[in-house]
Amino acid sequence: WDTETMELLSELSWAARDLACIATDGNSNILLSCGSDEYVSMWDVETGNLLRALDGHRKAVNSVALNAGKMIAVTASDDCTLKIFDLRSGRCIRTLQGHALAVKAVTLDHTGAIALS
Repeated sequence: WDTETMELLSELSWAARDLACIATDGNSNILLSCGSDEYVSMWDVETGNLLRALDGHRKAVNSVALNAGKMIAVTASDDCTLKIFDLRSGRCIRTLQGHALAVKAVTLDHTGAIALS
């Protein structure tokens, strides 16, 4: 949506049955979406094309944070983990464990080096 003109600019076909979160860093054409289907979808905002699906969680993905400059995403899931994905390859490069319950939210600090959940 254009928040000044209230015009709908485009629509994406979300992969998840229940969309939980979308994220963009505002400096790139990348948008990430996540939800109940255990995947994170990476989209090209300008074309609306699905670029890739990030796979690795065993339960719903509740939140995603993006640092397009470093080409990483951090995800939070009902499987009690955070995962760090390399957006260039689409691979999970690290799993962070330590939560006793489902992780409902994640964000990155301004450097992209610290994940808060």
